[in-house]
Amino acid sequence: MASAPHTTADAANNGVLIKGGTIVDGTGGPPRPGDVRVRDGLIAEMGASLDASGERIIDAGGAYVTPGWIESHTHYDGSMWWDPSCDP
Repeated sequence: MASAPHTTADAANNGVLIKGGTIVDGTGGPPRPGDVRVRDGLIAEMGASLDASGERIIDAGGAYVTPGWIESHTHYDGSMWWDPSCDP
């Protein structure tokens, strides 16, 4: 039996379990295989082989999971090549 698709409301109410990824946590420690549980928009738990408890499950196999890392990538840096008022 196929399960019903999850909605954003489901994720907010029940949380999300990201399973099977490679965790890079920003502490400087080595990457490690594991799962990340998110509840109420916050990282609730990280560990190996966490059991689901009603959350939406995301398969992160083959992917890096970087809990708490905000990637601030932009493309504003290109303007330094054509904007004469940019003075590094």
